[in-house]
Amino acid sequence: MGYRTRKGPIGAMDGFTLIEILLAIFIFSILVTTVFGSFGVLSDGAEILKLDTGLHQAARASLDRITRDLRQVHFALPPLYRKPGFNDDPHEFRLVGGQADAGNADFDQLRFASLAHITFHGDPRLGIARIIYYPMELTPDNWVLRRADHLYPYPEFEPNNQDPILCEALLEFKLTYYDAEGGDFEQWDTESDDYDFASPRSIAITLRTGTPERSVTLKTRVDLPVFRLPVEEE
Repeated sequence: MGYRTRKGPIGAMDGFTLIEILLAIFIFSILVTTVFGSFGVLSDGAEILKLDTGLHQAARASLDRITRDLRQVHFALPPLYRKPGFNDDPHEFRLVGGQADAGNADFDQLRFASLAHITFHGDPRLGIARIIYYPMELTPDNWVLRRADHLYPYPEFEPNNQDPILCEALLEFKLTYYDAEGGDFEQWDTESDDYDFASPRSIAITLRTGTPERSVTLKTRVDLPVFRLPVEEE
C-alpha cells in the first residue's frame, strides 16, 4: 500500500517554501523571546521582593533593639539627684540627644543610661550601661549606625570600629523628644536648665535604610518607663 501525495499545478510535490520557513522561525523566535522575557520579569520581581524583605527585616531588628534599650532607661532621681552646679561635672546617668557631627549627612546621636547591657566575650558583669547610638561613614555615602555599650566607670567616648553595627546602609536616623505636655523637641539634655533638668516622657524614632532608589522607612514612639520631673530651685 503506497502513500498518495498531492501535486502542484506543474506536477511537483507540495512543500514549505523558503518564505514559509523564515516566517515560522520568526514567529518561534517571538514566542521564545516572550517566554524568556516573562521569566526575566518574574526573576527581577523576586529579587526586588527579596531585597525589600531583607531591608525591612534588618530595619525592624534595629528598631526593636533601640526600643528594648530605651524601655530599660535609667535616670538618677531626686533626692539622690541634684541639679549640677556651675563647676560640677554632668551626671553620668544623663540623656543627651541631638544632631550628630556627620559632615553633610543629617543623622542624630543619642547617649543615655540603660539596664539593657549586652555582655561580650563572656563578661558576666551586669549593671547600668552607657549606651550611645552614633553614625559612622564606612566609605563615601555609605553610613552605618553603631551602638556603643559600656559599664561604669564609663570611658571617654570615641567612635570605634569595634562597636557593633546596629544598622547598615543608613539613610536617616531621626529622634524627636516629647515632654510631659506633649511638646516636641529636636534635641534634649537632662543636665540643662533649658529642659528644667527633667527627662523626656517619650522618644519618637525614624529609621530609614537601603539606597536612595530603594529604601525602607520605619517609625515608632517609645514611652519611657522611668522619667525625671523638672527639678525645682533649691
